Amino acid sequence: MNWGIVFGVLGVILGAAGIGAAVYQRWESRKIMQRMEVMLRQAMDGSFRPEDYDESLLSSLENTMKEFLRASTLGAARVAEERDHIKTFIADISHQTKTPMANMLLYSQLLAESCALTPEDRRAAEALEGQAEKLSFLITSLVKLSRLETGILTVDPVRENLQELMETAVRQVLPQAEAKGVSLTVEQTGTASCGAETADTAAGTDAMAETPDAAAVFDMKWTCEALYNLLENAVKYTEPGGQINVRIRMYEMFSCVEVEDTGEGIPEEDISRIFGRFYRGKNGREKEGLGIGLFLAREIVSLEGGYIKVKSEPGKGSVFSVFLPRENGKKEDASKEKNEVK
Repeated sequence: MNWGIVFGVLGVILGAAGIGAAVYQRWESRKIMQRMEVMLRQAMDGSFRPEDYDESLLSSLENTMKEFLRASTLGAARVAEERDHIKTFIADISHQTKTPMANMLLYSQLLAESCALTPEDRRAAEALEGQAEKLSFLITSLVKLSRLETGILTVDPVRENLQELMETAVRQVLPQAEAKGVSLTVEQTGTASCGAETADTAAGTDAMAETPDAAAVFDMKWTCEALYNLLENAVKYTEPGGQINVRIRMYEMFSCVEVEDTGEGIPEEDISRIFGRFYRGKNGREKEGLGIGLFLAREIVSLEGGYIKVKSEPGKGSVFSVFLPRENGKKEDASKEKNEVK
């Protein structure tokens, strides 16, 4: 027997078997990867069902993947159920408190207007009305905050005119500014490097001339509330005789609405914390408020793909700058734009 030939044939057979095993292993691995890809795609579009897969036909890796996706699917279902419960709970709070709060405000106002009250009783009635208004504001703010944080109420950013946004917010806060004796001025600025044309809105002149391409992508209703919160804060922390300037600045990717005041300013140690929920700095503890306005403003602007910057110096006032994307899909460019406008 020619052992050389035998060993040669055995070598060919073993080589062919090895190649066949490698091909089969590659084919099997490819099938496993394809089945796992199908599982993941079904999980992503919400159509994954564990019962569609037979454990006896799955590899150990596939079975582990199936168990993980099943747990994830159950977790997502529980989150959705909890969100529905929270949505119902918030709606109940909003509905159940609306009528009692309206009645409290109405009766406290009627009591304060009564002619039969002594001066001491009138002061008590006015204090009751003030506390009722504060409670109403607190409940309304908490409901809005809860809806935003739980995703129940979402923003719908579309391309809007910044001029309209600024006009609406300024008109809402103007009575408070006039009552306190604070001058509210709207400046018109075409670009970040241009000069400003100024007019005094509080004096009754119309400074709302169109700014070229003064547009951005934002939700008009919610962004107006965010800007109003910034303006209200500016009025609150600016002494009578002080000045608040509102202006638009245009950058390459972002449009900016600035609110500058001549108020008491913010201590450096508080600047990084003023947007925290319920946070009130040292200067704010003697003022009326709940520490929700700035937090809510930041949340709204952030959901729209924008951001808020603050510059302040104690005794010299503050500048709050609201940056909103000029086009859709600019959220990823926010960090780049922050560096460009520093």
